[in-house]
Amino acid sequence: MVKEWADKSGFIYCGGLAIGAGEMVGSMMRMPDPSKGPAKNATIAIDEVAKAIKEGAYISDIYADASKFPRFLYMFAANWGWPRGAKANGIKPKELYHRCE
Repeated sequence: MVKEWADKSGFIYCGGLAIGAGEMVGSMMRMPDPSKGPAKNATIAIDEVAKAIKEGAYISDIYADASKFPRFLYMFAANWGWPRGAKANGIKPKELYHRCE
C-alpha cells in the first residue's frame, strides 16, 4: 500500500519493512537483548533499514517474522488474554462468543 501511495504521489519508494506477529515482536523488542529470541529477525531487519536510511540507500522489501516461535504457541498467547480482559470490562466469558445479528 505504501509503494502504491508513493507511486501515485510522485515519491520514490525506497523499500519497506513488514513485521509479522507485530504485537508480540513489539513486546519482545523491549527485552534486554532483543537480538536473541523471537525478535531476532525484526532486530536484524530494523538495523538494515536504519543503515539504508543513514546511507540514503534503497532496500528490497523485508518481511520479518517471529524467529523460531511455534504458531500454536503464538495462537495460545494471542488468545490467553481475552477472558481476563473481558472480566476486567465486566463481560462474562460466554458473552465473548455472542454473535451480532
